[in-house]
Amino acid sequence: MLLVYRIAAIAGVVVTGALLDRHPRLLLHLSALFFVVTGVILYVGRTSTVAILIAAVLWGITFGGASTQLQSALTIAGGQNADVASSFLPVAFNVAIFIAGIVGAFLLTAFSGLILAVVMIAFGAIALLLTFYGRRTAFPRTAD
Repeated sequence: MLLVYRIAAIAGVVVTGALLDRHPRLLLHLSALFFVVTGVILYVGRTSTVAILIAAVLWGITFGGASTQLQSALTIAGGQNADVASSFLPVAFNVAIFIAGIVGAFLLTAFSGLILAVVMIAFGAIALLLTFYGRRTAFPRTAD
């Protein structure tokens, strides 16, 4: 499963590299949307090996290029302060991993493992909404 995910993540990096300069908004929107779809597939198809493999591929593709997409958005939105803005991304990732570990442990203690797919869908939907909300700042029309 991890091999499938990592190969898909490499494909995500390739797709991001090919499309980021030409279609940054669309790429970010689709990445967030496919992340939500991945959560839905994991929740609905939890008993199907094929569904879980499809979810791993989608998740890998969407997350493979995510940091590059977010770094690009931060650099553009940061303008003259791009260096400072860009320094927040690794910090945000590390804080998110820390908090997710704690919250995930709590959720798994209190609920079944399916709660993780539900949380994935919820946070993915929030991220998708945020990509639409911040699209003009992160990727001005001239960049898309």
